Amino acid sequence: MQYATFYIDEALYGIPILTVREISRFFDITPIQGADERIEGLLNLRGQIVTVLNLGRCLHTIPVPLSEKSRIIILKTDETLTAEAATAGISTSPDTLALLVSSIGDVVDAEDNSIEPPPPHLSGTYVSGIVQHGSELLTLLSTEWLCALEEDDGIPLTVKS
Repeated sequence: MQYATFYIDEALYGIPILTVREISRFFDITPIQGADERIEGLLNLRGQIVTVLNLGRCLHTIPVPLSEKSRIIILKTDETLTAEAATAGISTSPDTLALLVSSIGDVVDAEDNSIEPPPPHLSGTYVSGIVQHGSELLTLLSTEWLCALEEDDGIPLTVKS
């Protein structure tokens, strides 16, 4: 399977390329007063309102600042995923979400036999696997987890358009 890779600070992460709708440099993000701190704001993407998650905050690392290198990864919805994604058991969200990342990496091919399971202390959370990629470790994120982020009281973080 192919993975779109990106950085949060210096750490390399990836998500299945089948979940990526587009990658954008567009940063006209409108903050939402009183929103969960993981929500960077809203983005008007050609008339569609999209919730932008700051992936650094979601992963409890360094919040991603807006910079010349940062990018927004817009995810496909469950409805727009291909049959190939469904066959692979990949899902996202019924609503369009975008991820703010520090910078974009490459598209990486990872055979199933090269993907190590997540360490036991991360099992069942946001990490779906680990891949040795050159001199770096590539942490594969679960798009199901990303799209199901909820506040402690169970209210979804997505904002309906």
